Amino acid sequence: AEVGRVGYVSGWGRNTNFNFTELLKYVMLPVADQENCVKHYEGSTVPEKKSPKSPVGVQPILNEHTFCAGLSKFQEDTCYGDAGSAFAVHDEDDNTWYAAGILSFDKSCRVAEYGVYLKVTTILPCIPKPSLYFLLLQWSP
Repeated sequence: AEVGRVGYVSGWGRNTNFNFTELLKYVMLPVADQENCVKHYEGSTVPEKKSPKSPVGVQPILNEHTFCAGLSKFQEDTCYGDAGSAFAVHDEDDNTWYAAGILSFDKSCRVAEYGVYLKVTTILPCIPKPSLYFLLLQWSP
């Protein structure tokens, strides 16, 4: 998950009318600068100056195991009910799709500038192989 790279997130969460959708939706989101994301949710990147300031009342966990994604170019975002969705990235060099992140903070619904994702690489040792294969198969073309 590199800053500026675009990933696809799909889910069954709430739609623009705040109703749960009947159709699977997806959105293309850019990986955001982590420092800007931390400032958005915690006011500062300096540990002594941090204070919770989430615009949605719930404070996400931001650390070395997470990355942030911004809004789409059409100001779209994930919403309630989309947590657990994969942030899928296409590697054009070898034409492979992979899950770079798992949505862990889906509360923004365009209210906050960033969604927060757990880096898949940090949890790979904890994922049982059958689950890992399923996760990877979800994004096979």
